[in-house]
Amino acid sequence: RVKPTVKITGVKKGHTYRKHAKVHPKCTAHDTVSGLAGKCKVKTTHKKVGKRLDYTATVTATDKAGNKTVKTISWKVKD
Repeated sequence: RVKPTVKITGVKKGHTYRKHAKVHPKCTAHDTVSGLAGKCKVKTTHKKVGKRLDYTATVTATDKAGNKTVKTISWKVKD
């Protein structure tokens, strides 16, 4: 059972960005055994903590054999 590999781009883990920064996490996935079942998916959530927003992106990739890889990355945006 070999899971797909996933790479997250467009955001630095743990980084604090200014309010108007353009932060758009993206992901790429590869599976050399059975191939990918679809595109890598990104779901972003946030919560307000004082004057900043804490963001988390969860990326998911699934291969045709049903193996799934899930990774998360977090960052902050301040006023």
